[in-house]
Amino acid sequence: MKGHLQIKLLGVIGIIGSVLFVLFTILHPPTFNPWNSTDTFEKVSHHSFWVIDHIFITIGLVFWLVGLSAAKVVIHEHGILKTVGSSMFLLSLGIWIIIMTFEIGIIPMLVHAIEQHQSEVLLTFWFVIFGFGLLAGYFAFIFTWIGVLLYSLALQKEKFPKWFRLSGVWSSLLGVLGIIISLLYMDYVIIILGLTSGPPFIWTIILLRFMMRHKSDHAIHFS
Repeated sequence: MKGHLQIKLLGVIGIIGSVLFVLFTILHPPTFNPWNSTDTFEKVSHHSFWVIDHIFITIGLVFWLVGLSAAKVVIHEHGILKTVGSSMFLLSLGIWIIIMTFEIGIIPMLVHAIEQHQSEVLLTFWFVIFGFGLLAGYFAFIFTWIGVLLYSLALQKEKFPKWFRLSGVWSSLLGVLGIIISLLYMDYVIIILGLTSGPPFIWTIILLRFMMRHKSDHAIHFS
C-alpha cells in the first residue's frame, strides 16, 4: 500500500475511534471525582453493560490516539516537536490501557465481591482503584492536549492556515487549564470539561480529516 493511502487509512481509523469514544463515553455512568467514589459504586453496580461499554471505549481510544500519533507524517518540519507530540499521544494511550485493564478486568469482579460480602476492606480497595483510574484519566488527557500543542507548533506555515495552527495552540492550553480547574472545582466538572476539552478534541478531528484528504507526501491541501 502506498504511503499516502496508509496515511488516509490511519486518518479514517482515527475518525472512527473518535466517534466510538464519544458515543460509548456518553453511555458511561457520569463519574468524575477521584476523591469521592461513594456515589460511583451505585452508578457502576447498576450499569448493565459495563464491560461491553468499556471494550468499545478502549477500541475508540486506541484508534483515535494511534491515528493522532501517526499524524506526524504529514508534518515535514520541526522534527523534535512532532516526534515528542506523537509520543505524548502514545503515552496517553499507554495510561488508558492500564486504566481500561482495571475497568474491564478488575472493577466488575470487585463490585460483585462487595455486593456479596459487604466488606469494608473491599470497599476501601474500590475507592483506591476507582479513584486511581479517574485521576489517571485526567493525566492522560493532559498528555493528549500537550500533544496537540506540540503538533500545532510544528505545523508548516506554508501548508496549514494560521487559524488552524493558532486554534491548536490555544485550545490545547485551554484543555490543560480546564482539567486543572476541574480537579479543583468538581461541582462544575461537566461544564468545565465540556467547554475546555471540546475545542482541542474538535481540532484533532480536523487533523484526522486532513489526513484522510492527504494526496502525497509533499502536496498537502487543507481546503
